[in-house]
Amino acid sequence: MDRQSTLRILAESLEVPLWSLVEQFKGTLRGLAQTEHFDLDDRAAVGNALHSALPSAFDASGLGLDGFNLIKDVVGPGNKIETKVQVGGQEHSVCLELHFAGPRGGTRKKTHQYASEDVTDEPRFDGFDVIAPQKVLLFLAYHLNGISTAVERLHLVFSDGVDRRSIQLFKPDEIDVRKAAPIQPQILPEVGAALRIREHALGEANTHARKANKRRNAAPSS
Repeated sequence: MDRQSTLRILAESLEVPLWSLVEQFKGTLRGLAQTEHFDLDDRAAVGNALHSALPSAFDASGLGLDGFNLIKDVVGPGNKIETKVQVGGQEHSVCLELHFAGPRGGTRKKTHQYASEDVTDEPRFDGFDVIAPQKVLLFLAYHLNGISTAVERLHLVFSDGVDRRSIQLFKPDEIDVRKAAPIQPQILPEVGAALRIREHALGEANTHARKANKRRNAAPSS
């Protein structure tokens, strides 16, 4: 399974339902802003609040009717989202954890809770010599707007410890932006060090991808 292609397939399959999920956080964030004595600059507190709101947001978004499942693990971060996606003609299980990213991000986790569990005996990804979990493990990394009342940007980030490539998810009315100018998966500095992509293998498409990333990264990140 090629990880570069996998991210693109996952983005195309998951961005609409995942954006419908995080849109549910608007009510939570606005409620926090109106809560007396609550500090919106307390990044860990905001992240914990959204993590706690995930089960209710999941139900309200209707993801359960679209083949998604909510996992409530008694250990670690607890709430996770699972689904299945066709990648390269095979069905793969995908497990996501929320990750408060961005300049005001509140979490510093580098790997998914399941990254060291249930791994295969042989490397699963082309070009890597390390074993990896059987499921596709990802962070659902969100950036809040400047006043912390809504999710402004959303990324999928590999969190299995093999590498930390990421790709931006677009809102339904922005999907044509991605289709018109496909981007090289971005690396979130808060998640880990950047991975060097072999440019000769990507050719002209990579040249356009770098230009698109430069334009997008120049925008306000809060």
